[in-house]
Amino acid sequence: MENFSKPWAGIAFAGEDVLWLNRFENARILWKEGGMDLELCADFLTSDDVVVKILKSGGAERAIAVRIPAWAATWNVQGETPVPVKEANGYLIFKGCWSEGMSIKLSFGRTLTVHSLPDSDNTAAFVYGPFVLSSDLGTHDLKTTSTGVDVTVPESDDHADDCLLLEGSNDAFEESLNRMAPDGKGRFEFTGADEKKVVFSPHFLKDQERYGIYYRLFKAGSEELERYC
Repeated sequence: MENFSKPWAGIAFAGEDVLWLNRFENARILWKEGGMDLELCADFLTSDDVVVKILKSGGAERAIAVRIPAWAATWNVQGETPVPVKEANGYLIFKGCWSEGMSIKLSFGRTLTVHSLPDSDNTAAFVYGPFVLSSDLGTHDLKTTSTGVDVTVPESDDHADDCLLLEGSNDAFEESLNRMAPDGKGRFEFTGADEKKVVFSPHFLKDQERYGIYYRLFKAGSEELERYC
């Protein structure tokens, strides 16, 4: 969020005969060493798909290596591959002779996962594919304060709830999360055991509202909850 100078760094790295695609952003890539011009198309907010289009090629044998993300629960190559493909060292490597108009289409499946703190199993954040999620806490009575430098931040809301009440164990809770599906804007609506609803969405999209990232997870009626309250 604070690294404004290099938003596109690391999308691709090139050698003489291998192009490594590491980040999935919409990008135009001129691979001079390989004599190729490519277009990378990806928008994980709206789709699981990644498409690599060959706009120009000299026809020589080259390899395009596409990283398999650590968060990918599943992956598949859609349709017939224009050149042979193999999986190696965390990449899908497509190697052969390329020509203009060829394309690769991949799909990476995502799940909603819980990531607890090392020193607190019941304090956790939620991640969907590559996106850390945060809850939407609104803008009611939103005031700003100074940090001591030329930056203002919203004052905290002392009435914000940082707990989620679960029907069962954390493992059962994570299983139930994967039965949830986001809406068209990547938002998830969670209803706790107390019927309280919390909306989670990709955190990087928020800059004008309060949010909550880490929540304490308690089983409804548990001794842990009583001690915390």
